[in-house]
Amino acid sequence: MKTLHIETRHRRGGAERNVLATLARERNVLATLARERARGHEAHLAVGGDSDTADVPEGVTVHTIPRLVRAVAPLSDLLAYRALRRLIRRERYDVVHTHQSKAGVIGRFAARGVAPTIAHTVHMPSFGPGYSRLVSPIFRELERLCARFTDLIVTVGDDLAAQYQAGGVGRTSQYRVVHSPIDVDRFTAVRAFSAEQLASARERFDVGSDDQVIVMIGSLEPRKRHEMAMLRLTALLGEGRYRLLIAGDGPARAQLDRTARESAVADRIRLLGHVEAVDELLAVAAVLVLTSVTEGVPQVVVQALAAGVPVVATDVPGLREIEGAPIAILPADGSALASAVREIVEEHADAVDVALFEPWTESAVAAASADVLSDLGL
Repeated sequence: MKTLHIETRHRRGGAERNVLATLARERNVLATLARERARGHEAHLAVGGDSDTADVPEGVTVHTIPRLVRAVAPLSDLLAYRALRRLIRRERYDVVHTHQSKAGVIGRFAARGVAPTIAHTVHMPSFGPGYSRLVSPIFRELERLCARFTDLIVTVGDDLAAQYQAGGVGRTSQYRVVHSPIDVDRFTAVRAFSAEQLASARERFDVGSDDQVIVMIGSLEPRKRHEMAMLRLTALLGEGRYRLLIAGDGPARAQLDRTARESAVADRIRLLGHVEAVDELLAVAAVLVLTSVTEGVPQVVVQALAAGVPVVATDVPGLREIEGAPIAILPADGSALASAVREIVEEHADAVDVALFEPWTESAVAAASADVLSDLGL
């Protein structure tokens, strides 16, 4: 009993956390089955060369495929395909489960006709709004082609499943929705923070009790468009009542540091780097802002809503997963960001019913994952 998960790149992000959680749940379920059937179970993970696998659970065998890269590079893509196909032939996996766009295409072609079962998880769309007119139709056609020999297509939200089916990718019967697990209790607890806890959180992030704190949380990469948010919020920050705190790290950090320093409101913007205490950061937030060009289901949006924090976001998949949520959805270009932030902060919208976060709890995700494993014949 042997499974292989394939990622284009393993870093610190939502998709990677999802893969790690999937591996952990899969190992737990299959270890039980292995004992019952007197068979061993091996979990393997193949990643591109630009990866950091320090957080991969002990016992998972990691294979690095140096030529597996995010950018479209025909020679590297061919060499990555050949390396993956050799690996799959040699190890004789029962299931090959791909993740992310490039690994999803190359990995499934490599497994075709070799692995008995092929699954793919869509963490974020590989076509549609947010992609160029050249790239989008190419990846849509590749997804359609790969769906013909994919046994199951797992999406992290209903919006994604609808988008892919509307794009002609696969059949309805192939789809399963498994949300990315979130520590719902940890974030809903923010709603009940005491005055002392709130004061401690404000001290930790150096914000005053009268500050209206705008928070952005996520990898610092061009897709998230933090720089655009800074520019569109300049006038609002200049009023002196609002602050912008940006949590996260990534390749765009140096450029964002420069933009923040050169801003007319530099004293109202802070880049925090990676923040573990996201719940405490949300406790001081008046609003969460997301300006991505594309997403799957933004985990930070679910976390913010669970904490009782309203959201202003550009229109990306995954924002409509929770009915009635206080989310102001903007056009893709992020216009009217400042006015939307002001309006939603002054509106004091009611928090979402805690019961609506059930699909993101570990128990619900584990049950959905177990159903997927059953569908895969494990």
